[in-house]
Amino acid sequence: MWFKAFHLLFLAVLSVSVALPSVGAETTDAWGAWDDSSGSDRDWPEDTEQTSPWNVLVFTEALVGGFISDGLFKGNLFADNAFDEDLSALENRWQLNANRYFGTSFFNVSVELLADGVDDDHFQVLVRELYLDHSLTDSLTVRAGQQILTWGTGDFVFLNDLFAKDWQAMFSGRDDSYLKAPSTSIKLTYYQDMANLDVVWTPLFTSDNYINGERFGYFSPMSGDITDQQFTAKEPGTQIENGEFAFRLFKTLDGVEYALYGYRGFYKQPVGFDPVEGRNVFPRLNSVGASVRGSLGSGIANIEVAYWDSRDDMAGDDPLIPNSKWQTLVGYEQELIQKLTLGLQWWLQITEGYSVQKKSALKANSPQPEYLQNKYHHTLTARITYLTMSDKLTWSLFSFYSPSSDDFYLKPKVSYRRDDYWLFEVGGNLFGGQDNYTQWGQFEENSNLYTRVRYHF
Repeated sequence: MWFKAFHLLFLAVLSVSVALPSVGAETTDAWGAWDDSSGSDRDWPEDTEQTSPWNVLVFTEALVGGFISDGLFKGNLFADNAFDEDLSALENRWQLNANRYFGTSFFNVSVELLADGVDDDHFQVLVRELYLDHSLTDSLTVRAGQQILTWGTGDFVFLNDLFAKDWQAMFSGRDDSYLKAPSTSIKLTYYQDMANLDVVWTPLFTSDNYINGERFGYFSPMSGDITDQQFTAKEPGTQIENGEFAFRLFKTLDGVEYALYGYRGFYKQPVGFDPVEGRNVFPRLNSVGASVRGSLGSGIANIEVAYWDSRDDMAGDDPLIPNSKWQTLVGYEQELIQKLTLGLQWWLQITEGYSVQKKSALKANSPQPEYLQNKYHHTLTARITYLTMSDKLTWSLFSFYSPSSDDFYLKPKVSYRRDDYWLFEVGGNLFGGQDNYTQWGQFEENSNLYTRVRYHF
């Protein structure tokens, strides 16, 4: 109880402080400095012989979320869900970010102190970023250390971006940037007039922070029902051959961005099962893909394709390993009227192992074919964003809907940026579906509402 009381007191202090004037009015926009972008086009100092001063930023944040009993709008707010839990999130976070240039090198570190009332480990010290950028030549740079990696054209949909994600953070109501999880990697970027090349090596496989019963329930094919039983999967070994390799060859021509991608490693979630050990595993995965993004009419369009090659089930007849699949993503974003933007996406997954025969290799070898995803699985997404009050108040809704599975995931939120220091947000993670074994339908009882307050020093 003391832990919950501490959080509620902290929120109360934050709320009262809103009425107080901000101390030390600065001309620098603190929010712009917190861009989580990890691109390679960093602006280096003109005089590379000089060392810049330290740039230090600190923020504190409180997050409280509660489950909606028995799924979407079927019970009282902040009531116990099926697993006798009432809170989906209860945490205080402090982050210190410091960076500086050392000649042709750039050093960055982000360290967090997290007090978490839901996690079993109440107090944690987390290193989100700890890396060094160094310019080896005029056309070759290297970044080594703990870093956030991302590429591709999808909005909350990842075809060729096979870097670690944090789905528990997304479902909890943390800032969207926390969906991208860090990994300890070495990234080389080579610039040429013909094209640019990113090559990433992650020596130790880094999985997603997936849904495993720790904070949210999930569907278990073994029991045929929703469960909150926690499980830990068997990670790939630490041998050098189990490291992850990824590359991106990219170029912009006449305002159009082109890219080719490749990946060799493992599925980022434990979607396989080892019957001998009785544990979930991470099957081997190779992937190749491409994307194009550019202006179309008065908006921006993108097309992305990928082929996921499931190396541990080449024949497609192992029911305990996912089959290979083709994926296509088509998106378009446009400002409908001033300050109102709409983004749409269509995501198609085509699973191999199905055939025109009555019994495909996939279904014939599956002990539970009723839980299989359709050969052609469609997902539609929409993002609506509306800015008001001189862009200080943002209304937004992101939605997933699959006509193939008849399930959905809605992320509504309202954010108020009072000034360069204060941010207030309320939102929700709302799930539903016709069946309890589909991608989003299984999370219906995890539906929650949350409020988040952040202060930048």
